[in-house]
Amino acid sequence: MVKKIKWVGTLSTTERNNIGLIQVRQNNVNSEVLGFNIVDGNGEPYDLKNRKVLFCTYFDRFAPVEQYAEVIENGKIVYTMNEHDMQKPVRINFAYFKIMDEKDNLVDTTQNFSYDIIPSIESKCMNAEPYIIRLEEVLDVFLQINTDAKKELEQIIIDFNKQIIEQQQNFDIWFESIRHILESVDPGGLLLSEIIEARNGEEKLNVRLTKLENNNNERIKTAVNRSVTSVFGVIRKSTKDESWEIITDNTHQNLNIKNIEVVGNALRINFDFPGNKVGTFSVTNDEYMSSIGYTAGASVGVNYCDIYFYKDLDIVVKGDGTVVYVSDDIKNLIKVEQRNNLSGLTIKHPKINDGTNRPPEITQMPNYGNFPNANEFRTSWTDIETYVLTYSQLNGSAFFKNDKFEINSNNLNMPTVNFDSITGNITVTHIPINNDTYSPLQVQSFSGIGYDLKIISVSDRQFVVKFYNNGLPMTKLDEQCRFTFTRGAIVPSKISEVDRFVVKRGKINVPAADVITGEFGNFWLSGLINT
Repeated sequence: MVKKIKWVGTLSTTERNNIGLIQVRQNNVNSEVLGFNIVDGNGEPYDLKNRKVLFCTYFDRFAPVEQYAEVIENGKIVYTMNEHDMQKPVRINFAYFKIMDEKDNLVDTTQNFSYDIIPSIESKCMNAEPYIIRLEEVLDVFLQINTDAKKELEQIIIDFNKQIIEQQQNFDIWFESIRHILESVDPGGLLLSEIIEARNGEEKLNVRLTKLENNNNERIKTAVNRSVTSVFGVIRKSTKDESWEIITDNTHQNLNIKNIEVVGNALRINFDFPGNKVGTFSVTNDEYMSSIGYTAGASVGVNYCDIYFYKDLDIVVKGDGTVVYVSDDIKNLIKVEQRNNLSGLTIKHPKINDGTNRPPEITQMPNYGNFPNANEFRTSWTDIETYVLTYSQLNGSAFFKNDKFEINSNNLNMPTVNFDSITGNITVTHIPINNDTYSPLQVQSFSGIGYDLKIISVSDRQFVVKFYNNGLPMTKLDEQCRFTFTRGAIVPSKISEVDRFVVKRGKINVPAADVITGEFGNFWLSGLINT
């Protein structure tokens, strides 16, 4: 069957791609079909003869995706998306096609393109039956333990009473059998008293009975201590008033939960019984809450447990400090400020709770419009702040105006320009460069009437250039004398308001009041408390 192509476009191996918005629906396996023309740097169809083409992307650094596409003819491919390419609702910014030769050696790749994965009803809905089956099985085990313990306790009591009765009966029979002997040899009853006290070796009868009673009490205590009380239920945020609720309907139930309340950053689950010791307790987020990045954990007492919620810090920020993207549940926890000298941004956030000191992940995004990505970003951090620092090549542009040069540069340490009207030398002074060998100088005149610009000398902290007109050095300049310069050295620079980048860090605590579960998100509770 010929597959119907749903999304079309042209991908270049050298130029930035602009193929519009691609939105695929999660679980639409075999129906999200991409048809692309691949062109080389000259805009010609890419020669795919004897080549293999693979679709490549990733959802995190531990889950790369590589799937074979179908080569239709020279420069044309078709690719059908499957469940590996649509693992969760998210925007994918780093998809591309990889071209391999017959021996699986890399030949070339296309530039990146983006696509959005939008949720389907299958990914939103869930079948609660497996959860109920597991809870019922756990409940059956708990009830069976209680039943067995009660039966054992009842049997201990019955055995104890039976043993006392049998001993009393045996004693009566024995006593009657020797009564006449005792009456004849022990008229005063002294011997009988000694016999009663001397039963069971050297122990007295009252000591023996006390020990017997203590042993039975220990057996009873052991049986009682095996009694446990189970706790389970399902909780979510109400879509009406954003309050937490315990779900009780045709497919959900709870056991031994009195009520729930928000206490500080935690959600407190109050039990409806007094506990003795904690056995176990777990909180499990369902597949929807997992897909939007939540984890949860419990701090448990004998009468209640406090549940804490966590989510990865994942935001998109502009160079002017504007937060372009942040999920609603953590937006009030994030504050972004430009540094005083405009060298970057300071991002303030709750304490990172992943137990490591791993560095933040900073990913620069393509700028919109015709602005180039001139800057690169470096980072430093603490557990409550992330610093994005801006760097670029040493650069600037100089304009001769009112008998002197004016200079523009995004470098923090602004270069200076001096003109010697006697020699015609123009000296540009900048911060020292450690190794000039790796910092080549490039200058470019953009005079409107054809003035030439030549490099006279270069050092680690300045360079000298001179304008020429018709081959003669110029000592009298005009406003057409202007030029740009760059050096390969990377220096601290001012951040641009058009810069955009993704900032990712570890887990931050999301207050229970700010958690967003939506209509389908649940957390499952289950535990055992010794009573």
